[in-house]
Amino acid sequence: MRIVLQVVLIVAVVAMGGYFLANNHSRAQAWKKIAGSLFIACAIFAIMFPSIADVGASFLGLARGTDLILYGLILVMIYLVFSRSFAQKREQERIAKLVRKVAILEKKMEETTSVKKSNKHKKS
Repeated sequence: MRIVLQVVLIVAVVAMGGYFLANNHSRAQAWKKIAGSLFIACAIFAIMFPSIADVGASFLGLARGTDLILYGLILVMIYLVFSRSFAQKREQERIAKLVRKVAILEKKMEETTSVKKSNKHKKS
């Protein structure tokens, strides 16, 4: 039963990792793709050899490998939350800039059309 669970977990990790790496925008930074690949490799390694996580945990002074994996996932989640928050702030600033530019252009267009209309009325 353990082998079946390991195979299912590995297939799930590879499928999700492949999906996220393949559907990542081409503008994504190379280090993010490398970090994602390393994360997938470590996950597969931890699934295949769970006792290695215990060795790593004891090296870091933790009691169990599951604690090490949990703390690692918490760090990843914190990074993702802050990364998304900063990206969203940048997008909001970019949208605000675009809205200002559109408003200025619309005002200029209104002024030029009103000037043209007043010039037509003067000529008539």
